[in-house]
Amino acid sequence: MLLRRNLLVVICGVIIASGAVSGTEVVGAVGGEVSFGPDKPLPPPVSSITWKHIKDGETVKAIEWEDGEITAPNPRFKGITTLDTKTGNITIKELTVEHSGVYTIDISGKEQAQRFTLTVMESVPQPVIKTEPSSSPGAVYLSCKYNATVIWKNSAGKKLTGSAFENTITVEKNGNPDEFYTCTLENKASRKTSKPVYERDLFKAESDGVAGLTATLIGVILGIPGILFAAFLGLYKLCPPFHNCVSPICGDAPCIGGLLKCLDGEKKGQYTLTQSNSNGGQAKGNNDSTVVNLLNQKEKNIEDAKEDAKEDAKEDAKEDAKEDAKEAAEEDAKEDAKEDAKEDAKEDAKENAKEDAKEDAKEDA
Repeated sequence: MLLRRNLLVVICGVIIASGAVSGTEVVGAVGGEVSFGPDKPLPPPVSSITWKHIKDGETVKAIEWEDGEITAPNPRFKGITTLDTKTGNITIKELTVEHSGVYTIDISGKEQAQRFTLTVMESVPQPVIKTEPSSSPGAVYLSCKYNATVIWKNSAGKKLTGSAFENTITVEKNGNPDEFYTCTLENKASRKTSKPVYERDLFKAESDGVAGLTATLIGVILGIPGILFAAFLGLYKLCPPFHNCVSPICGDAPCIGGLLKCLDGEKKGQYTLTQSNSNGGQAKGNNDSTVVNLLNQKEKNIEDAKEDAKEDAKEDAKEDAKEDAKEAAEEDAKEDAKEDAKEDAKEDAKENAKEDAKEDAKEDA
């Protein structure tokens, strides 16, 4: 019994030791960066740190710190690898698949039991969702066919179940044009999500087809009356019997009658003559009435023109009288100015003569 218990303890110890030696899994993406190191503080004093890389049975120094100097001896790590001497962490940038492998660390010349297994993988591409028609009405297939884990979500963030072998899901129309779907690719090294596809775009062709059919039906419904009306006008214009039949009925209608009169145009006399032949003196009476109306209108126009001429003549006469009055006033003002100037000259001459006489008298005295 004791032997069995001791054996179990040994086995557990081996399992624990094996787990510790197997180490930590680290995953990085090509072109990316990773950092890893001891899970316990470094035991002081630390005189040196050396990281080794084991790949395909070959062991090389990735980076080391000794005598206060850090070097990367191997070209595979030179210029892209750094070391934190306080924690012992190693950082590798610009990863390639060549950096995959097992890493060990020596601290102060003593190899540590902890191992790190680095796996460098290609990043997943930016996924693009493709649509495929479905045999079911109001539904489409969405596919995201890549060699990676595919995660489907809707706009509410809910995960959707797809086809495992084709990475395809079926989407049904739910009447919400703002509903969208995304596809996310994921591996241990990277994760990328596609642009969303909206329901309004997925079922756009279907909506456009219904809208087009509706527009066609509306066009046909609205077009039939138009065609019939155009045929009516064509017969009225080109077929005298039809014209003679319709004109007495529709000629006085508020809108149709005016349109028919416009269509008659220069042929009105011809149609009137035809009506005269079929209806006796009624057309002639209509012509006479039309002539009388035209004469009366002409007389009225002449009278209006005379009145306008009279008014224009009155206005012109008023303007001429105003101009004449202005001219006369200007002439009178000029004459008055001349007379005033003459009077002023005479007064000045008299004053000057008196002054001269006084001066002469004074001289004589």
